[in-house]
Amino acid sequence: PQTRSPIPAESKKWSGPSFAGDVEDIAPGARWRGRLIGPQGAPFNLAALAAAPIETVKLPATSLALGFGALGTMESDSRSRLGELLAAGGCAVQLPANGENQADFAVTQDALAPEAQLAHGLAADGAFAKLARFEVAGEVASTPLSDLITGLLAAAHSPQIAFAAVVEAAALVGACLRRGPGSAGAENIFAFPAVRDWLTFTAEPAYANTVAFIVGVAALPGSSALANFTRPCGSNDAPLLHAHAAALPFRPVRHGRLALPETAANLFDGPRVLGVLHLLPDLRPEIGAGQSRFYRGACWFGPLDL
Repeated sequence: PQTRSPIPAESKKWSGPSFAGDVEDIAPGARWRGRLIGPQGAPFNLAALAAAPIETVKLPATSLALGFGALGTMESDSRSRLGELLAAGGCAVQLPANGENQADFAVTQDALAPEAQLAHGLAADGAFAKLARFEVAGEVASTPLSDLITGLLAAAHSPQIAFAAVVEAAALVGACLRRGPGSAGAENIFAFPAVRDWLTFTAEPAYANTVAFIVGVAALPGSSALANFTRPCGSNDAPLLHAHAAALPFRPVRHGRLALPETAANLFDGPRVLGVLHLLPDLRPEIGAGQSRFYRGACWFGPLDL
């Protein structure tokens, strides 16, 4: 097991059922101001996106986005490449829903920040108020995602938050779309057995021992503003979550105070992105893959206004 690093003087101890660490203010009073984009409602209506307007979002370090979109500046060039997208800290990653399973990414260079076409999702501007670092603790081998999200909400003292994280992942659990909104049958992607043609699920924990770049929003149960954009991240009484993760080859997350733009950009300085997932728990009795789980990492987070 790793030796836990000393807590900086300006930090406070922070812990949960399966982790221990510290949290510090990096921009006291900072908030995220977000907006939902595209058709909303439950269940997710992929067919409606085929004709829905697409919004161009700029993604500098002061912006955050996640949802269903494509990197680029032209709507006409983006509809065929729509897929799971995440962006924070001036870094953006997207997995086109074309079955090729090859992710694209873009990183801010000098004054040139990534742009994306977002058909459905959430975009926000602002700054993270806090930075938290954690390591697994106790008798467990890894920290489940629901423990981490519960801890972030408590530390933020807010009913809903935006966050980004760079974590050493024991495994990721979730799904990604395999086909885009223009494909025939998109109006009923959740019907069985056709759902197998539309969605790739992690039938067992995936991307073991990688480093993951995660962007998401979370809320306490009962939050109405994000109700149709989030799902419980664990059992039914767990916090509500919508988060996307990009998995990359392992590299250790440094200790100490970290800047998100530098930390995230370093992840994309050479190795290819292994995959992108919409993180979802699989709680089926006996055969479910469980939750995404982590060893240690850093989380930037703060209150979210909609």
